[in-house]
Amino acid sequence: MTATPTRTAPPGALSAGSDAASRPLQASRAERARWLPLVPAHCAVCGDEPSEPAAMTEDFELRTSPDSFLALRCAGCGSVFLSLVPAEEALGRIFPPGYRASPTPPWPPSPAGSRVLDLGPWVASEQLRPLALDGEYDLVRIDLTLECAAHPVELLRTVRAALRPGGRALTLLNNLTSPTFALFGGRHWGGYDTPRQQRVLSRDGLARLAAAASMELEAVTALPAGELWLRSIHRWCSDWGAPGWLARRFSDHARVSRVLFRLVDQLFRRSGRSALTLATLRRPNPGEAP
Repeated sequence: MTATPTRTAPPGALSAGSDAASRPLQASRAERARWLPLVPAHCAVCGDEPSEPAAMTEDFELRTSPDSFLALRCAGCGSVFLSLVPAEEALGRIFPPGYRASPTPPWPPSPAGSRVLDLGPWVASEQLRPLALDGEYDLVRIDLTLECAAHPVELLRTVRAALRPGGRALTLLNNLTSPTFALFGGRHWGGYDTPRQQRVLSRDGLARLAAAASMELEAVTALPAGELWLRSIHRWCSDWGAPGWLARRFSDHARVSRVLFRLVDQLFRRSGRSALTLATLRRPNPGEAP
């Protein structure tokens, strides 16, 4: 069985009263006021290709709206993406001041004297363009930005322009081959930061995005992250009404549990299936094929 996002409205935001977002028909006015304006979306890599349901999830972290979001898995590249995403006017609401994605990536040390540009989870291409004019950065660090960006190919092209020839971009990604996704990917997976995160890229999807931006995927390194195990289990406990004392054992502040699950995730690192991956993208030198 396959499914693709249904175009139930013309391009632009779906209204708060639209049932295209799978919202309750008998919702109160107060509930409707909290709904997000949404627009249809497709796989950022393959476009409107066949896909199948992967998850039904929501904003577990910040509760910026009561909406539930259908995530689909692309049959072409294997990436997971939301079928409806917040419209541009909702970005200030879903990205509150001081927002930062977690966990913080353990960036490897950059070479002495190199020019480094750090990109947070949400940055638009037009914000990057003034920085891309000189093309003198040695390294760009991308913290889950490709998973949140509305137009990731355009963003990567702008990153490429900001890099000197031979320069590299490090991008942190959630890992769709991890046991945490296999166990919790249907709803409670800690890798989902819905609705701020519009997609989770597969390795194949990332390689195709890089090629479309005339960059090459040079290397992918698995990174252990106990936090994603904790977040997944905590969401499951909260959703199913587990006792508070049990849910707190898996909160972000549970240091012992975090260390324990980091050791568990370390076991999957050698096979490339730990919770996170750090990918290295390279801008080719003149004359090299991308």
